[in-house]
Amino acid sequence: MHALRDLHFPAAALGTFVMATTAAAPLSNVAWQRLAERKGSRRLLRYASFIAALAPLTALLAGKLGWPPLAYSLVFVCSSVALQGFNLGNTNHLLNISQPESRSRTIGTLNTLVGVALFAPVLGALPLTTGGTNPFSF
Repeated sequence: MHALRDLHFPAAALGTFVMATTAAAPLSNVAWQRLAERKGSRRLLRYASFIAALAPLTALLAGKLGWPPLAYSLVFVCSSVALQGFNLGNTNHLLNISQPESRSRTIGTLNTLVGVALFAPVLGALPLTTGGTNPFSF
């Protein structure tokens, strides 16, 4: 929404954003897997959190510096890489800390909560789509 409405990117840029997200996912999984094996799932979650924080910062910079749509794709790359890290890190960490007899219930609960959390961006975009205050305009 921010890219189309506020930065006036063409609708065709959405394809670039989808391709960036899709390409980043499997490539980042390889790196996350290696990191998890060497450093553990807790550190993986810390790194994924840092990368997740880069996405909105990149969006703000892109708007202020007038980046083109291809450079704005970094927002989606950061989001995709962070999401893959969270998926792997949360599952591995919960498997490590849960008792063997309750692992399936723990992972099922995680997946349910993640499903609810995946709906949060829709709620976050609600003010943008209903004509409310734009959080990106300072």
